[in-house]
Amino acid sequence: ATSGTLAIEWFNPSNLSVTSSGTVPAGATTSFVPPFSGDAVLYLKSVASSTVSVTISPTSSSMPAGGSLQFTATVSGSSNTSVTWTATAGAVSAGGLYTAPATSGTYTVTATSVADTTKSASATVSVSAPIQHTVTLTWTADTSVVAGYNVYRATVPGGPYTQVNTVLNAPTNYVDNTVQSGQTYYYVTTAVSTAGVESAYSNQVAAAVPSP
Repeated sequence: ATSGTLAIEWFNPSNLSVTSSGTVPAGATTSFVPPFSGDAVLYLKSVASSTVSVTISPTSSSMPAGGSLQFTATVSGSSNTSVTWTATAGAVSAGGLYTAPATSGTYTVTATSVADTTKSASATVSVSAPIQHTVTLTWTADTSVVAGYNVYRATVPGGPYTQVNTVLNAPTNYVDNTVQSGQTYYYVTTAVSTAGVESAYSNQVAAAVPSP
């Protein structure tokens, strides 16, 4: 059985023109074939009118900025189960794949029934800003007069090393803000004289970046 609101439908066996309120036009006549005889007879029947409803899954979630999450919408009460997707921030595909914006906040993803646009379901998404890790290095100043220092980094012990500073570093410390979560880095430094001569690598130090 189909649940929903009951509507009234007028019908008759002789195909009279009947309005939605059950009125027959004045002067209307008809003839009946057996077993019908006499005046026209109008019948009433109840028609189940289904109510459209929409559900969404998941109903709430947390994710990092720029992350993606698949949403699913279920439509009942209609043979047309299509929905349109919208979001208060970020982007959502026609298939319900949501991509979070680059900024943190609480946003809403909504699925609206195509069969009945007054029916919809929404989910709440909490977006958090990505954690930016840094590695801070400090070292002892060279005993000779130097123009500055270079900082080198590797992902395996002993190198090969890649220079991470873009200009000569004057102080005896350096902050590396280009590291990735869960990675271990190996650092060495060199001193550069005022004549532009670069020293050998210093001793190596390791830095393990937390995850996340």
